[in-house]
Amino acid sequence: MTIQQFLQKAIEGGWEPIGYNFSNKPFSWKVQAVCKVKYKERFFLDPKLWEAVGKTEGWEDKCKICGENHFPKKIETKEYVMHRHVPDPVWVNNMRRMVDCLCEGKTVESYLQTL
Repeated sequence: MTIQQFLQKAIEGGWEPIGYNFSNKPFSWKVQAVCKVKYKERFFLDPKLWEAVGKTEGWEDKCKICGENHFPKKIETKEYVMHRHVPDPVWVNNMRRMVDCLCEGKTVESYLQTL
């Protein structure tokens, strides 16, 4: 997948970059506007971008065993607070893997080809 394809999927999923007003604009205009930005890679640090792509790609947020959302859960009692970890959504794991690739000196584009 290319950066442009990824951004198209994000826009399809309802993502808008901060500072842009896309209301009342056609889809093709939105894609062109985002793809003309000089440093598009900065968008990839926005969790809302990854969440939107997760919607269009069908990355599930529900546990196939228990049917609950995959977010950390907190159990509180008077004595202590205990965290029970439930795996993060797929889009969160994909975003973290992208950051790991950047730390290894790879590019966003090379990571997107692995999705």
